Amino acid sequence: LKSILRDTLRVNEKTETADSHVIADLYYQIAEGYKHTPDLRLDWLKKLANLQQENGNFVEAGITYSHSAALITDYLVSSGKIDSKLISTDLFQFISPDIKEFAN
Repeated sequence: LKSILRDTLRVNEKTETADSHVIADLYYQIAEGYKHTPDLRLDWLKKLANLQQENGNFVEAGITYSHSAALITDYLVSSGKIDSKLISTDLFQFISPDIKEFAN
């Protein structure tokens, strides 16, 4: 709870003074900090994608959505809800080499 409040305060401080690139970078840093809490990571990735769309950065928004899709895919595979043979993780790496959501 403490980290959630801290991150929210950081965003509120930056939105008053910083440009959208600084805020986007902050959202990404916060999302990276929640690697072990997928629900919170998805929330921050969604905020980042929305910010990118609002600013007309549609490629960046798409890459952010691909990170979210990779995170969801990893959860579905690791929980046994879908067979890993149905999903090629290489596809996500092709979209963005920076995607590191997969546990395997």
